[in-house]
Amino acid sequence: MEEQEHQSTEDQTKPELLFHYTRQKGLDGILKDKCIWATHYRFLNDSTERQHGLALYKRVISSVAIKQFGSVESAKTLVEYLQRSYSDIFDTYIVCFSTSYSKEDYKKKRQSGDWPGGDRLSQWRGYAPGSQGYCLAFDFQLVQQIQQLPQNRKCSYYGFCMYTEESKRQLVETHVNEIFESHFRGLSVKDLKSPESLHEALMQNQPKIDRRTEFAFDMLSLCGILKHDGFQEENEYRLIKFMFQSKPNSDKVCFRPDNTPYIEHRINLAAANSPLRAIFVGPSANTDHAAYGLQLRLNEMGLSHVKVIPSDIPYRG
Repeated sequence: MEEQEHQSTEDQTKPELLFHYTRQKGLDGILKDKCIWATHYRFLNDSTERQHGLALYKRVISSVAIKQFGSVESAKTLVEYLQRSYSDIFDTYIVCFSTSYSKEDYKKKRQSGDWPGGDRLSQWRGYAPGSQGYCLAFDFQLVQQIQQLPQNRKCSYYGFCMYTEESKRQLVETHVNEIFESHFRGLSVKDLKSPESLHEALMQNQPKIDRRTEFAFDMLSLCGILKHDGFQEENEYRLIKFMFQSKPNSDKVCFRPDNTPYIEHRINLAAANSPLRAIFVGPSANTDHAAYGLQLRLNEMGLSHVKVIPSDIPYRG
């Protein structure tokens, strides 16, 4: 599973800019430590994170299994078996970005120098309530830099989040039908009496075991981008990192003061090839002063190439 190269199933459409909203402390950490944090999926702001996608997978797997085997019990066995197959992936850490446009909009030509997405009132309210907020605009090369780190090359995934029920269902149905065609074709109801009997039947063909673990990895990867439609306005783009029980990992798990676990991803802020393009300063009574001070700070750090943009939103907070 972790020995496979995995990339987004999106159609190679990539955002030009990724926007990361944070508070003063988050900005300080990124500039000081030259790291961006990937948060454990259980501690993100969506209470149904990952479970939303897994529930959809269970429904589709059950439906396809009933059609193929004509047995509800067989469907239950198959769902339980696949749940066991991803038990090796014990932790998932996610870096979340907002994007300027939806996935479909990236197919259209846009003017250069366009910054929409870095100054959204809903995002300021959601990620920097009651405090000075900042939005870091990264070039997409940030994702490529992080994914190419040695410890991430074979266990990371990236892509646009999907929100509409139709698009999510189509994606999951396509994936499930592929695995049934390549993996479970030829099985009988007798083989699906229990997870153990199913495992014994599949063990007769070793390559199929590899397909099962590959399916589990892909399933959790896609669950990381299947979101409730209430989050649609974020147009989120994600970098997802998996950690495995069976493979030692060089990433150190750190903890925020509230015990939220995260791992650090190093980023290059050097002027020559920095992915950091601009920092928006959120609306407040001191937006202009905060922007002026931040520009001086960046200049002292040798980051004068990073543009500081005060928010245009007349929000008092």
